[in-house]
Amino acid sequence: MKVRKSIIAKKPRELLEEFLAEYSSLFDIDVDNARELIKEGIRYYDGNKDCGIFQKIMEKRWYASHDFSIYDDEYYFTDVYVCWTMYSRKYILAMRSESSLEGKGSVIDLMSGAKTVVDLGCGIGYSTAALKAIFKDADVYGTNLKGTKQFMFCQHISKRYGFKVISGIGCLDSVDVIFASEYFEHFEDPFAHLREVLEKGPQFLVLANSFNTYSMGHYTRYKHGRKLIPQKQASQRFNAFLTSLGYEPMRTKLWNNKPRIWVKAKPKRTLL
Repeated sequence: MKVRKSIIAKKPRELLEEFLAEYSSLFDIDVDNARELIKEGIRYYDGNKDCGIFQKIMEKRWYASHDFSIYDDEYYFTDVYVCWTMYSRKYILAMRSESSLEGKGSVIDLMSGAKTVVDLGCGIGYSTAALKAIFKDADVYGTNLKGTKQFMFCQHISKRYGFKVISGIGCLDSVDVIFASEYFEHFEDPFAHLREVLEKGPQFLVLANSFNTYSMGHYTRYKHGRKLIPQKQASQRFNAFLTSLGYEPMRTKLWNNKPRIWVKAKPKRTLL
């Protein structure tokens, strides 16, 4: 019996062709065009800003969108795939590394007892599938916008990879681990949404925010109650708010602190 390789173990080129074949079986797309957009997208995020069609679509259509319709755009999935292969995949691989902690062991080792894991804004679901391969005994969920092609694609592959797709974590009683890669910056008031997420009591938050980056679906100013926070200050304010809600960043060996691991602080003992 042939053993199926996990998503995280597959080579990027192999996985790209598998993804395009599966996505095109569900939706009517030009596979060659999609492949080229993905290749251009990788070059674009790698620092080459002269990337033909990909750059034109980004600037004229995707960057201009601040409603969630962007996530159902005909070829927006190509950008989501690029973010998976360049960012989320690397974050998960780095967390598995035995040298990812200051001491001995990996970041994942610390979370080994997790019973419920949530991948917020799971995109095409590959990061959720990778997390399920790591947290085999946990219930793993990916959140996505119901009714979009992203949601439908995630539902399609979720049965094979053993995770579940939901529209939000409100239906869950509690969560142990939150994985959020390039997620909170897509909310105009990320502070209010963070508070909602923390109501589920996660012990660990794996965050890779990029508030300071001008990108699709990001805001140039963020709301925090009645205040407007300039984009350049959003990351610092977000981290301070997270600290005020009882979380503290862990010291790791993850490059550039990405992803940053936050852990729920233990209550301080009071002397009677």
